[in-house]
Amino acid sequence: MDDEAVRALARRGVVLTEDARAAGLDDRALRTARAAALMTRIRPGAYVDAQVWAAMSDEARYRQTVMAAARTLTAPVFSHYSAAALWGLPLVGRWPESVHVVARGASGGRSWRGVVVHGTDLDPPTDVRDGFTVTDPATTVLGVARVAPFATGLAMADHALRAELTTSDALAAGAETLGSRRGAARARRVVAAADARAESVGE
Repeated sequence: MDDEAVRALARRGVVLTEDARAAGLDDRALRTARAAALMTRIRPGAYVDAQVWAAMSDEARYRQTVMAAARTLTAPVFSHYSAAALWGLPLVGRWPESVHVVARGASGGRSWRGVVVHGTDLDPPTDVRDGFTVTDPATTVLGVARVAPFATGLAMADHALRAELTTSDALAAGAETLGSRRGAARARRVVAAADARAESVGE
């Protein structure tokens, strides 16, 4: 294995398996690079420079993982935690390992190769953030609030209001559409408690 070739490739950012092959590095070379702590696999078929990865914060690592998934998925709509990371919403605790997307007609909550697919009957409201299609801030906050602990949902809702990414009315309207879906009651409690004046996570 040519260490310099590996380092040069890693400097490009996220390296997919096909990128490595195009540069003359086969699967064995990638395994050797991982064993030598030159590269780190961040999701199936995606690698980054090991030193760069080690220096990243938990949030930055998760954002990098989401961006890597964007290169391998077909027209993904990022949702839940993944959309939250791209919107810059804070998380109480550690970011997950899985990437979250939403797809119309998909069976909810199924996971494949590190991607959790949330099904929906209707196309959710979306925006483009950093070049990626994501659920809009209100939908993102409500999505996380349904599946995460109350404190996590509240921290994101407070921040989204304070940063003027969404409004209390938009959150309330979105919460009403949830009906009796799983986690809807918790999401509505988050919306009721959300306060743009809260200045720190969990305040």
